[in-house]
Formats: sequence, C-alpha cells, structure tokens
Amino acid sequence: MNEVYKKIMMLRFSSSSKKARLFNKLASRMRSGTQIMTVFTDMANRIETKDKDFKWMNPQYAFLINAISVYGSGKELSECFNGWVSSTQLVLIKTGEQSGQMTEALASCVELEKKLQLISKAVKSSMRMPVIAVFALVGLLYGAYTQGVPIMLEVSSDVSTWGSISTNFKNLSAVVGQSPFASLLIVFLLGLFYKITLPNLTISSIPSIRNILDKYFPFYDAYRRIQASIFLKSLATLLASGVRVNDALELILKNSNRYVSYHVNEMKIKIGSGKGLESIFETPFLGEDGEDLSDMAKGDDLEGAIREVSEESIQSVIEELPMKLNIVGKLMIIGCIGVVLFGVASLYEIIGNITG
Repeated sequence: MNEVYKKIMMLRFSSSSKKARLFNKLASRMRSGTQIMTVFTDMANRIETKDKDFKWMNPQYAFLINAISVYGSGKELSECFNGWVSSTQLVLIKTGEQSGQMTEALASCVELEKKLQLISKAVKSSMRMPVIAVFALVGLLYGAYTQGVPIMLEVSSDVSTWGSISTNFKNLSAVVGQSPFASLLIVFLLGLFYKITLPNLTISSIPSIRNILDKYFPFYDAYRRIQASIFLKSLATLLASGVRVNDALELILKNSNRYVSYHVNEMKIKIGSGKGLESIFETPFLGEDGEDLSDMAKGDDLEGAIREVSEESIQSVIEELPMKLNIVGKLMIIGCIGVVLFGVASLYEIIGNITG
C-alpha cells in the first residue's frame, strides 16, 4: 500500500463516523468464534462487491486491506490498528489483547468513540458563539478605528482636549484597528498552541507548570479529565484480567502520549519504590478522583470502583465543558456591547468638553 495513500486513509478513518460501526462488526464476529483473518477478508470483500469502482476511496476498506496485510505477516492483532486509531483507543486495544478481552476492548473503543463524539459535537456547538463573538469584536474595533475615531476627530481635532474615556477608546481601537489580520492571527496561533501543548507540554524538571495549566487554564482541565478517565478504564481492564500493576502501567506507558506517559511513569516509580497500590492514585493527574480511589484501593472491588470513577469523570466533562464555553461566548458578546457603549460614551465626552 502506497505510504501517502495510507496516511490519507488513516486520517480519514480516524475521523470517520462509520468507525464505531466497523468495530461493532469486528467484535460481533470475533465473539461468535470466527477467525480474525476471515473477519477482515469477509468485510473487505463485502465492501469490494458493493462499491467496486470506488472501493479505494473508502477508508474502511483501506483499513481492512492493511489489516489483512499486517496480520497476515505474523504481527499481533493490535498492530492492525496502529496509526488508524487514536493513541488512547490503541491503549484500550492493546489492553484487551494483553488481557485476552479483545472483543470487550473493541466495545470500549466504540463507547469511547461515542463519548468523544458527544464532547466534540457539544464543543463545536458551544464554540459558535465565542467564534462569532471574536470576529464581531475584531470587526467592531476595526470599525471604531477606521470610522468612529475619524468622526471623533472631526468633532474635535485637538486630541489633547479629549477626556480619558475618548482617549482610552482611541488607544484600544488602535490596538486591533491598525492590524486586524494580526489580531485574528493571534487567535489562530492561540488555537494552534492548545492543539500542540495539550498532549505534549510536560516539563519533567518543573511539573508544577503543567499542573497550574491543568488547574486554571481553559480546556486543559477537560483534557486532563478525559485522559485520566481513559487511563483508569485501561487500568481497570488489565487489573481485572490478572495483570500485575507494574506490567499494566508499563503497557499503558508505552502506548500513551507524552502527557499521559509522564504521569504513568511517576506511578511506576512509586510502585517500584515499594509504595502501596493506593499511592499511584495520589497524583494531580487524577485530581479529586485520585483521592477517592486512594481510599477505595483498600476495598475488595477496586476494578469496579475505578470503572465507576472513570465513567463519572468523562460524563462530567460532557456536561460541564459546553456550559463553560457558553459562558465564554456570552462574556464576549457582552464585550462587543461594551465596545459600542464605550464608543458612544467617548463621543458624548468630546461633545461635552466642546460645549462645556
């Protein structure tokens, strides 16, 4: 398979809404005892028959053909998913492979996919107002600088006679008005900063920096809770299958991004130093959930407790994140109204100074 074509299909497959259905089919066939190679081949043949002329444009077909090639070469089943699913889903799949619960792992991937789609849908819906407000705010300030300030200068060309309100309004509008595209570029770069730093920003020598970001900066806390939830789900699956804690942490460590790997490595160090199981939950990565699990670690159903906390954590993100984004959007709309009122007040101040 051509590498460029493969990369394109990987991107399309990872974002495909049909991925969950394909996983459900795989799990169902595997549960019935069908050999996995037969499952891959049958599903690929069905797509080929149904969509013969355009099969190579189908990301599901590309995944299945690649899986047939990879698994047929003697590699492990989880390697068929490497690059085609997110790192978090790959952790679940490798967890299931290690524990002999592959069908359950695929079901967990489907469940996770649905939850992440819910979050994504909620975020996209909630982001409309903030995005519109950003463009409206930039547009208002640009209009104030190019249209409003000249009107104010026509009323009184001597800026030294302006009051503090009108002077501050002129200075504020100049910040954006002189270069509106630069302002929009800053917003774009801020979004890019989040995209890069969320999964990668971890400074081992100064861990407090990321801990502060996770606690106080928008989106970082939501990202932490989602990743913590996935980590707990993977850990519970492995422990329930009899895998030792240290081995479970090692497996998760190898298949996680930089941010999660750093925290999992800290847990491994604690276990390696002879500390009890409850110690791994005492970390900023798990937050309050970790404190609860540290107490529950002494009980007789730790795996069940971990799963329950994991579900509650990701559900709270689904509920809370859209609410926070709506608040941000409303605050920005209020900011737009404030700019308009600021401009009106500035004009009245200038007129008042002249007539007074």
